[in-house]
Amino acid sequence: MNFSETAQKSEDIEALADSLQKWWKDAGVDVDYLDAPSALWEAPLPANPENGSQSERLSPAPAPQSPETVAEVPANENLPDSLEAFLQWLRDTPTVGDQRGNSGTVLPYGPTNPDLMIVVAMPDQGGSDPAKIFNPSTEQLVKNMLRAIEISTESVFFAPLSLSRPVEGRIDHGLYPVLKRRMLKLCELVNPKKVILFGDSVTRALCNEELLQARKKKLFINQGSSQTEAIATFHPGILVERPEIKAEAWQDLQRLLGTD
Repeated sequence: MNFSETAQKSEDIEALADSLQKWWKDAGVDVDYLDAPSALWEAPLPANPENGSQSERLSPAPAPQSPETVAEVPANENLPDSLEAFLQWLRDTPTVGDQRGNSGTVLPYGPTNPDLMIVVAMPDQGGSDPAKIFNPSTEQLVKNMLRAIEISTESVFFAPLSLSRPVEGRIDHGLYPVLKRRMLKLCELVNPKKVILFGDSVTRALCNEELLQARKKKLFINQGSSQTEAIATFHPGILVERPEIKAEAWQDLQRLLGTD
């Protein structure tokens, strides 16, 4: 047996262990953290009785306001009455619903009076075309889904609820009312025959229901004085990651076609 080789291996293992422990400590993994999020750049509160105990000062932040109590929602804002003017307004007027600068802005696009209107919460991450909602893999799946129900991509109007993708990848629930009002106006101007809602966020915002419940029934989108049939189903991005649920999405599409 080569004892010098064994000793060398032992030293290498100890060195590796020391290196990992140093990384662990430098990364701060051995430090306790709060479960609740807090502001990283906020100055610490002074330790005095008026600020309460340490545990009180480190308690979770108050829950965000419900949509009904958000004061910033411009409920009485006048929206343009033509699609061309509406799209121009979206292009030129920053609104609370869009976190401009976090990602590229994607305006709604497609023909008027389309066979189908597809609504998503926000543009995909990693899209190769700044004017398109979906990234390449998701876009291909959408094309396949449309082909399965005999609808061409050119006859579909695509619309994101938020024109850009927030850094955190989700829309603040407090913005739902203004985004809903804007989207309903857009539906009225586009006048689609049917609507598909892709994903939980857009379903909650427009229908006030979670996706798993909304999938079980046919929905209706109000367009001024008329209503348009709609369904809610999984976002194509989820289907790319979890192909085993594509059969459920197909059932949803058949509900839209009235063949379920």
